Amino acid sequence: MGAYEPLASFTRRDLRGWRGLASDTRLDDVARLATVDSDFAGAGKLGSLFEPAEWVTATLDGFPWGIRIWCRHERVVLLDAEGARPAGDLDALLAELGPPVARWDAWLGSVRVAGSEWVYPDRGLTLYAIPGAGTVDRILAYAATTIDGYARTLRPHTETHLLPEPGGDRR
Repeated sequence: MGAYEPLASFTRRDLRGWRGLASDTRLDDVARLATVDSDFAGAGKLGSLFEPAEWVTATLDGFPWGIRIWCRHERVVLLDAEGARPAGDLDALLAELGPPVARWDAWLGSVRVAGSEWVYPDRGLTLYAIPGAGTVDRILAYAATTIDGYARTLRPHTETHLLPEPGGDRR
């Protein structure tokens, strides 16, 4: 499988039949379909093993907050599209995907959202659901893997905590 077709589907937010990114997807492949902004870049760690990765952002219609492209040695390992919703009928997509392998708690700022991270590792897909709203507002795409592989080397760290006010109560 080449890198182009999965990337083209992702940039359309068309996840029907999604089977994951090609394992040899490169940053140059993404740049053919989206505007990559190398000036807005950084480094971080992914997964429970805190594996180092670099990231850059890309802009594209249909992705209001852009796409964070996580790479290791120029190879794309994760596309993270916050604020993006899958195209088409969400109920039909969820029926096609079937039940997720895992439903984990995720964080929205400093608030834990129970069961909102729906993980389909064999499809190279994680969706963040908004409980009670019947919608998805974040899409993660990666090469198909196992639940352990996703958790250990790809899962973004979403947990944040509010810091006390300076001089405030520290209990």
